[in-house]
Amino acid sequence: MESLDRMLELPRRAARKARGAATGTARALAARRRVRRDLLPFGFIAGAPHSGSTLLARILSEHSAVFTPAHETDAFTGGPRHAWPIVARLLAEARAEGRAFVVEKTQSHVERIELIRKMLPGSRFVLTVRDGRDVAASIGRRFGGDFGKGLDLWLTAARKIVAALGSGDVLVARYEDFVLDPAQRIAAICTFLGLSFEPGMLDYHARAKPWGEAAFPRIRTAAPAHQAHALRRQAQSNSPIYDARGEWRGVLPDRWAEAFLEEPARSLMLQLGYDPAR
Repeated sequence: MESLDRMLELPRRAARKARGAATGTARALAARRRVRRDLLPFGFIAGAPHSGSTLLARILSEHSAVFTPAHETDAFTGGPRHAWPIVARLLAEARAEGRAFVVEKTQSHVERIELIRKMLPGSRFVLTVRDGRDVAASIGRRFGGDFGKGLDLWLTAARKIVAALGSGDVLVARYEDFVLDPAQRIAAICTFLGLSFEPGMLDYHARAKPWGEAAFPRIRTAAPAHQAHALRRQAQSNSPIYDARGEWRGVLPDRWAEAFLEEPARSLMLQLGYDPAR
């Protein structure tokens, strides 16, 4: 009897899986119809990790016309069926707040630009980048000295950013330019997105907001190290702009700094406006 039950369970599982797939497809199609009916202009912030993208999203969230989710949605990392319901929810939340423009920040969406273009034509992309040595140093410090992880993550993003150079719907935003003249860079980003510049956005730190994973109740049950990181990122998102240019010096071991003098990092650095020999 147990053998028969096991034999019968296989087609039952297949049937449940098929029903689940059909339900997911139906939800995605319904969400796509809602998106097309209620579509607002979209801007996406993506690019290299630890390059100021969270701070940029936080500043733009202060614009009177902009709705910005306070966390990465990962909307397009799972394909259209995964994305449509999330996009529909973002639009509903934006309209509920009376906002006319959506800015979403997920770092890894730099690898999904073509998909976003197909699903949401007319979207604009602000791709953040930073000196790869500072990125590697910052990520290495977070991950217990794993500077190789920092190099790999920067290389992955940098390749995508370089490939997007020259596209009319892409603006590359360098961290170094931003910290030197925040008002000028935010004004340029607003112009690129089709928004007016509101100087009050730069006073974001005077109006603290829950931001990132620390905004979710589940963070209370996370591992202590994860909690600490989330709270640190929340504090950073509500702090004044901090100039961290060149912090790799004294942090990044020589072998990893020298990796940026070699290919492929060297060419990517040069194409993005950085001199790896300095």
